[in-house]
Amino acid sequence: HRRVLCDRSRFNRILLNLVGNAWKFTPAGGRIAVTLIENPSSREGEGIYELRVKDTGLGISREFLKRVFDPFERERTSSADDAEGTGLGMPITKRIVELMKGTISVESEKGKGTEFIIRLTLPFAPEQSSEDEGTAKEPVRDAGIPPDFSTMRILLAEDNEFNREIAFTILSQSGFAVDQAENGQIAVEKVLRGGPGFYSAILMDVHMPVMNGYTATRTIRAMAIPGMRRIPIIALSANAFETDVKEAIAAGMDAHLAKPIRIPQFLKTLERLIRMREPAACGPSGAPDILDSLARMGCDIETSLRDTYMGNRSFYARMLAKLPKNTSLERMRMALNAKDAAELFSSSHNLKGLYASLGLTPLHALCSEIVEIARAGGLDGMEERLARLERLHAEVVELVGKDECPQNGQPKATGDERQR
Repeated sequence: HRRVLCDRSRFNRILLNLVGNAWKFTPAGGRIAVTLIENPSSREGEGIYELRVKDTGLGISREFLKRVFDPFERERTSSADDAEGTGLGMPITKRIVELMKGTISVESEKGKGTEFIIRLTLPFAPEQSSEDEGTAKEPVRDAGIPPDFSTMRILLAEDNEFNREIAFTILSQSGFAVDQAENGQIAVEKVLRGGPGFYSAILMDVHMPVMNGYTATRTIRAMAIPGMRRIPIIALSANAFETDVKEAIAAGMDAHLAKPIRIPQFLKTLERLIRMREPAACGPSGAPDILDSLARMGCDIETSLRDTYMGNRSFYARMLAKLPKNTSLERMRMALNAKDAAELFSSSHNLKGLYASLGLTPLHALCSEIVEIARAGGLDGMEERLARLERLHAEVVELVGKDECPQNGQPKATGDERQR
């Protein structure tokens, strides 16, 4: 069967954890194999699926096999010590598999390799018509499944190298992309350079050289840039007295965590603050859904969501919000006025790729025509085509401007690893 019903986001996370784990412990020249087999079930309308990830890497000792799914456990060998991590990758994978009512097992021999075997019973998907093809529903998050932070970027401001490495590893293991800053001044510069929505949250040590965390937070909150007042900032401090918490809140921080970091509390706080700023669904009770409006224009949003953004609508919305800032169309107009076919080709080629990634089908088709004509050095009929493209582009930009749903919790702007 080509299609089954399951949480694709979670299945992908299982697969990435297992393949990433195999890659990490397999030396150069080794092999990693991934197989998926459908076996019959005793019940109609479903199949038993067996996913196997096998490597020819370092292997696991018999003693450690008993603890491979225990949190924070790592096998200590001279070879495996090069692969650092928190020891959370396999426990998280096992938890997701169990919540999908499946099983996970492992077979391994020291020095010869490891094979993880997952078995899931999944119902077959109903046959889809051509109109339904590509429709992707938002995954429903089950209580107890670790949150998926894979589309989010965190800024970690911490001057202590040891503490920074611990926090970096925990965040990376949890799926975040992580940028680091050694003091408050560097943190402010990175936030300013990234702009609204670039960082999903900031972890700010309060005592740092050059500029401390309190001053850095006040500086960020005072920026005359829409969105900077709402980005979640979490204070990190060795002290947890009530006065410390009050000082952090007074500086503009959203929460206070004491060191050393307690992982469950740490991730729970992050999740709570970030989820508070996720885009709310637009509908009849609020602003018109911008995705529906784009679809009515003939844009293939659902295919783009499925193939490029893995069904993550908030990620798509953040990327779409960047369109008004793109200057390629203005450069195309200047190139045409100057009768510069080479520059027209260059700028239109860049914009064509952007339209494709956003699923803006009518704009992509028109821009593709311009690209091909300019590639050949021609300008015939270009004025009419560019004028049409400018009108369509303006319609999309107007929709983006009218959309009241916050992008990653920010008001709309104007103008490393997995472990056994």
